[in-house]
Amino acid sequence: MPTLIARRIVHNWNLWGAAYIINGGCSDDGFEYFCRWLVLRGREVFQAAVTNPDTLADVVHPDDGDAECECYPAMRAWFAATKTQENDAGYAALHAAEKARYPNSPRYPELGERWDFDDDTEVRKRLPRLSALYMDGDAGE
Repeated sequence: MPTLIARRIVHNWNLWGAAYIINGGCSDDGFEYFCRWLVLRGREVFQAAVTNPDTLADVVHPDDGDAECECYPAMRAWFAATKTQENDAGYAALHAAEKARYPNSPRYPELGERWDFDDDTEVRKRLPRLSALYMDGDAGE
């Protein structure tokens, strides 16, 4: 799945909340890297997380470090497939191709209703398994 499409699918506060818990905080860039990490986990993990972000408790562990990937697999594949150079003109061509593919769509959709990732009660309500794993230290052992 191309990263841009995947990024549009996961662009919501619930997944951002999961990234925040898993990574101990999450900036705009951090969420971008989390989304790339999620894509690289495969279709099954990706779809489960989109449906219910709490399922990420099955694939992460607090001792594993951050769930991020500062990588660009889809973009690099596009450059290779089109034999386009990774320079200013190449990035302009990539963005033009994205715009042509999705002419009436904003780069990212609205995130939905925001909630407070630092509100322990709210986190436990929305992401009970992840909060048990990261906030309570219950790694299921």
